This record gives sequence, structure tokens and C-alpha cells, in this order.
Amino acid sequence: MSENSYEQSEITARAEFVLKNVDLSWSDIEQKDILDIGSGESALAQEATRRGSTARITSLDRKVEKNWLGLPGQVKKRLLQAEGEALPFSESSFDYAIMHGSAGSDVIPEAVRVLRPGGELRMAPLAGMLLEYWNISYYLDKVKGRPQQEIVQLLEDFDRRIEEADGWLPNEYVKLRKEALDTLSQPQKIKVIEMMVKRYSQVLNLSFSFKVDDPSAREPNALLIYKKPE
Repeated sequence: MSENSYEQSEITARAEFVLKNVDLSWSDIEQKDILDIGSGESALAQEATRRGSTARITSLDRKVEKNWLGLPGQVKKRLLQAEGEALPFSESSFDYAIMHGSAGSDVIPEAVRVLRPGGELRMAPLAGMLLEYWNISYYLDKVKGRPQQEIVQLLEDFDRRIEEADGWLPNEYVKLRKEALDTLSQPQKIKVIEMMVKRYSQVLNLSFSFKVDDPSAREPNALLIYKKPE
């Protein structure tokens, strides 16, 4: 396989991964305006161009990727460096806003703003380390019976130490995370996800639904979905 063929196969695989994560197919997005938030190398837009798709994909990331200069003109004209918290688009601009990778919950209000009525926001995964915190908190509360204030202080301490250590996880945290995942039942883990989604809905005043990616996984995660009212 030539180098170009290998690179293309990697782009295709990445694009398929992105669509699978947000539970969409190529037919779902035909003739639709898509905002890909946290697009990185713009794999989805590149693959759409290669396939001759009628999906109009706008790729957005907060930092410039090395490959952007060499992208096809059709991709580059819908490629933007911008912060997700201040999207440079008017209201009702997109049919789908998808968020993945580094995009976070603080981007959600802006993503919702630029959706058309009936449009959908899809964010996957629901959470990374935040979900770990919720699992640990649920375990310490419901299984171990620890006081809520003690749990909050413990997690705040872990958060501070992890930040100070540039992402390095303390051994006590790793051990506690394993203990929580080993002890919680699958229904309890799904309950934690339900609680997180409910919290998103309360804080953002939006009605979210979700789909668990693999309910049998040791640490299930989910796709967060918001459909803008017609």
C-alpha cells in the first residue's frame, strides 16, 4: 500500500469512527449542514469530499492542524479556527452539530444556538474523567455510606493534585476508581449516566436524551442528544 493510500485509509477509518460515535450514517447527513466541533484533521469533511457526499460539513477546531494547508479546496472553504464557546455563525445555521474529542459541555449552549429548529446536537462521549468522578462519588455514597461533604472534598483534592501533576493520576485515585468499577453493578453504572444527563438538563435548561454505547462495558459511556424544538 502506498503512503497516500495508507493516509486515505486512516482518514476513512477516522470518519467512520466519528459517525459511529454519534450514531449517524452517511445517508443521515446527505444534503444536511453539519458543524463538526473539535474536528482536528477534518477527517469527516475529507471523507465526505472523497465520497462525493452532498453533506455540507463545516469543520471547526480551536487550534490549527498541520495538515490543513494541504486539504482540498472544498474542505478548506468550510474550515475554521475558533473557540466552541463563541461560534462565528448565526442562529439556525446547521441541521446537526456534533461534538467529540476535546469538545466539552461548556460549548453546548453555543452549539444549540446555531441549530435549526428540528436540528440535533450529538456529543460523544458524554464525559471522560468527569464520569469517573461521578462513578466514584456514587460508589462512596451509595455503597460505602460516606458523608457527601467528605466525598466532595476528596474529589476536589484529587482534581487539584491531578491538575498540578499535569494529568498524572495519584495511585490512591487509580485504586479507588478500580474499586468503584469492580463493585458497582451494570444497572448502577447506567444509573450514574442517567444522573449526569439529568444534571446537564437542569444546569443548561435543555431536555437531553442519551444512548449508552455498550451497556455491558466495564465503564459504560453514552451519546448525549438534544433535539431543538420545531
